[in-house]
Amino acid sequence: MHSEETHFSAFSDETLYTELFTPLFRYLFFRTRDQEIANDLTQAVFLKFLLQKERPGGREHAQRLLFTIARTMLIDHFRVEGKRARVSIDEVPEIPSETRNPEEEAVFAEEKRLIDDALAQLSEGEAEIVMLRLSGEIGYETIADTVGVSVANARQIYSRALAKLKVMLQPSVLIN
Repeated sequence: MHSEETHFSAFSDETLYTELFTPLFRYLFFRTRDQEIANDLTQAVFLKFLLQKERPGGREHAQRLLFTIARTMLIDHFRVEGKRARVSIDEVPEIPSETRNPEEEAVFAEEKRLIDDALAQLSEGEAEIVMLRLSGEIGYETIADTVGVSVANARQIYSRALAKLKVMLQPSVLIN
């Protein structure tokens, strides 16, 4: 029972929830294309995390477990739905810019469309790793655990996927 108390105490820390809710939600939104489903899945991930018998021992382990649960729940969701969805960057809610003029908005919209088209050309595994890294802003160790590859392989897949994206997007959009 001691480990459950330790786990619950670590989870109830507002910092952990606050830091991991947004990256998890973004990842789930990118994968489902539906804000409501992403929100429901995010809540279900945290609930399942609370109910786990094996308790992680710190923030990094908690993050790995949360993203692994999220990926498993996505697989179950897609199995039920019978499809796999990718998000169009045009559908990602964004914070309105007070500094963009109409011309800049048009350029921004075109860049988003180009990036969406390029992401659609990546393999499912490459796209998932890119989405985890960029939308979740998580480390390679967590990505590797989540998708079931080694850390070195996760780094390599991400690096190669970014190289492909750079080639596909040049000279229209610059990716750093």
